[in-house]
Amino acid sequence: MIDLALVGQNTRDESCVFIPFCHDELVIATPVTDHYLALKDRETPAIFHDFLKDPIILREKGSGTKKEMDLFLERTGITTGNLNVIARMNDLESIKKSIVNGLGISILSSRSVNDLLRTKQILVFPLEEAAHKRSFYIVYSKNRILKPHVKQFVQFVRDYYM
Repeated sequence: MIDLALVGQNTRDESCVFIPFCHDELVIATPVTDHYLALKDRETPAIFHDFLKDPIILREKGSGTKKEMDLFLERTGITTGNLNVIARMNDLESIKKSIVNGLGISILSSRSVNDLLRTKQILVFPLEEAAHKRSFYIVYSKNRILKPHVKQFVQFVRDYYM
């Protein structure tokens, strides 16, 4: 039994309380190569179709990011069968390292790659639809009485991100 969780999807479970605490968007994260630098330098913004033939690393099933990516692909009329999937990984850090090392690209949370973007280890391209934005939630059971230190943590998270 846990006191609370930080999740990337509101499942609408009636037995839980979901409190949004920050917003994020999905982006295409790529290695820093001449190919992607050329896309970045174009006068017209790159669109997802520019990346369809590129090797892509996907998140595992069950990941909130994967579910959001699937929704984006569905809205654009693309299936994972249209992608050049080279790997499926459940560890975000492994995906990020794989991108830095030039193994492929991925669709990830912009917050999750800020460190690599800041240090110029990757390039980031926005997705062209506004519908790829998402929220993160603090979730806990309605039937659970939160301990004072847990309430304090909830307040800290809300204050930090809002």
